[in-house]
Amino acid sequence: MTVETTQGRYLGWGWGRFALGLGLVAVVSGCGSPTATINPNFSRLSFGYLNSGMAELGRLYLVDTKAGSLSEIGVVPASVTTESAKANYEATQVSEFGVTLSGTEATSLTEAEVAAVVQGKTAFQINAYVDESYGSVDDDITAALRAQVAKVAAGGDSSWEIDTVLKNPDLVYLLVFRAYAADDATLTINQSGTAGANAGIVEVGSVKVEVKIAQNAQTKWSGSGKPAVIEFIAFRPRLERTKDGTEHIRFRRYGVKVPEDLPKILRQGPR
Repeated sequence: MTVETTQGRYLGWGWGRFALGLGLVAVVSGCGSPTATINPNFSRLSFGYLNSGMAELGRLYLVDTKAGSLSEIGVVPASVTTESAKANYEATQVSEFGVTLSGTEATSLTEAEVAAVVQGKTAFQINAYVDESYGSVDDDITAALRAQVAKVAAGGDSSWEIDTVLKNPDLVYLLVFRAYAADDATLTINQSGTAGANAGIVEVGSVKVEVKIAQNAQTKWSGSGKPAVIEFIAFRPRLERTKDGTEHIRFRRYGVKVPEDLPKILRQGPR
């Protein structure tokens, strides 16, 4: 780095120092690497989503797919559950984490480009896990839906907002129908697994990017039976009328999909 200090001969030493200061600021500010802060909460795996909110089997949410928001309703009890034997697994397909860039003014980097590189340096290890799921999820949803309709008819709890959901196709229910409970699990980004830590440098094309893990990131799960990974199914209510005019509330899963941007919605938290 070369700094011309002879400006004082022409501008006077006061102005020369001021100009020199500006030059140093410009040089120093241009020397730092861009920074990418990674928020892995609720990232997508090949077999579900990271359980960064510590939801349990049966947790039910109402999601507005248009607004990108969700609210928590309660729990749909499982009459029968199935469990697998304990096993270990390492997932290298971790995607859809949050990326926040800073210091990229002098580059054309995008969040998607950085995410693609960081994704290849991210791994999730889950140990002694048990796959627990509904034994008869359709029957349990039906029972819970009927109970909710009966409560509303009696002037009680209306937390499912069934009438509103029937009228708005953008609203869907999401149910945690499978949970992978483990003794311990760890997420690492560029070999670092500590929230708030500096995870080193990655190269995105010709640009070196400093990677940091968000302060609020959940990267470790410990304690027997803690769900580290969860899976969702989506469904909507539908109104059926019999020939005698009687109305019945049913539900359908066919054609109702889990939102593509669910990790982002979950990271925002319940409204």
